[in-house]
Amino acid sequence: MVVSLFEKKHTGIKACWGSALVESNTILLNLKLIKTPKHCIEYVILNEMIHFKYNNHSDSFYNMLDALMPDRKKGRQFWTKRL
Repeated sequence: MVVSLFEKKHTGIKACWGSALVESNTILLNLKLIKTPKHCIEYVILNEMIHFKYNNHSDSFYNMLDALMPDRKKGRQFWTKRL
C-alpha cells in the first residue's frame, strides 16, 4: 500500500489535526501541526496511519497505538487546549 503523505494540498482543515482518507490512501494534515512539538506531530501521523488498519477508534485501534507509542498520553494536556 502506498500512502500519499507529502502531496501539498490546501484543504482548509480547521476542526481536526489530521484525517485519513482510506479510499484514496491519503492522509491530510492541518498546517498548524508544524507549530506543535515533535511528539504531537508523530502522534497525529501515527494515529492517521493506524486508521488504514482500523477505520474507527476501537479498543483494537488504541491497543495498536499504545503498542507503537507507549508514551502517547504524554501530550494529552496539549491537545485539550489547542486548535
